[in-house]
Amino acid sequence: DPIQSDCFWVNPFGLHFSLIQPSDLLLVDHDGAILPESGPMRLLNAAAFAIHSAIHRARPDVLCAAHSHSIYGRAFAALGRELDMITQDACAFYRDHAVYRQFNGVVLAEEEGRRIAETLGDRKAIILQVSTAHVCANSF
Repeated sequence: DPIQSDCFWVNPFGLHFSLIQPSDLLLVDHDGAILPESGPMRLLNAAAFAIHSAIHRARPDVLCAAHSHSIYGRAFAALGRELDMITQDACAFYRDHAVYRQFNGVVLAEEEGRRIAETLGDRKAIILQVSTAHVCANSF
């Protein structure tokens, strides 16, 4: 949150990404407490919290951390490769992203969130490499 720098907004648990509105977001502190400024009281998305809280702790310069679960992104992540400089979009991340090769799927452990943040370092993006079995299971 740009005003309360010790807090950040995160999507709630159980609400599909396509349905989330700004008023649905939860304002949480770095310990996972949902603050009164949040929208309707919902359960905290523990996986989103584990990753985003670790990134915000490690990178106070980051005002917003966002992620995507696109089919094509997950398929590419299975390769465990950095992006090549082949499109204008990819150029925005050229030599400014990392690959986290130990990703096992849903992140619920605080320790794994810290490892993701450490791998990200001072770069602007990170690809979480998934196993091909995980990609196939989530594509159907």
